[in-house]
Amino acid sequence: MGKKDKKSKDSKKDKADFQDKIRELGETIDKIEDEKLEIENKLKRALADYSNLERDMEKRVDLAMTNMISRVAKRVIEVLDDADLALKAMESLELDDQSESWANGIVELVQKLRNSLKDMDVEVIEVSVGDDFDSSRHEALAAVHVKNEDEKGKIVEVLQNGYAVGDTVIRCARVAVGK
Repeated sequence: MGKKDKKSKDSKKDKADFQDKIRELGETIDKIEDEKLEIENKLKRALADYSNLERDMEKRVDLAMTNMISRVAKRVIEVLDDADLALKAMESLELDDQSESWANGIVELVQKLRNSLKDMDVEVIEVSVGDDFDSSRHEALAAVHVKNEDEKGKIVEVLQNGYAVGDTVIRCARVAVGK
């Protein structure tokens, strides 16, 4: 074999080796691209999961806060109901100056409790005589016979205020309904 034949053979071998290396590098690049896409997809899923977790935790914290406020507010509302009854009864009494001063202090105390509820975003459910009865916001404690047909199913008296935190009803307004 001549030098030329040997060089040609070596050149063909080098060319084949070089093509094999290029193919191997191409396969490696394809494999790395696939791994990169897989990692990107995992990262996107992890970010979406984290975002969903954040939203879920915000909802849970809001719900826990609303529940806590509701529990505290229920106790304060009970005290306000009793105080309102006492203040109504007091209106019919004739008080001397000292008793009048004491009664004014009670009125201020009741107002502070109402302000505390407002500070906790507890709102009075607005109810008026003549409103339609809504079982999600009103509790019928009495059914009153009415002469006027238009008053049937309507509120004829508000007995106690109702309270809510946002859309969550703490206590329905207690009412009398026409029948």
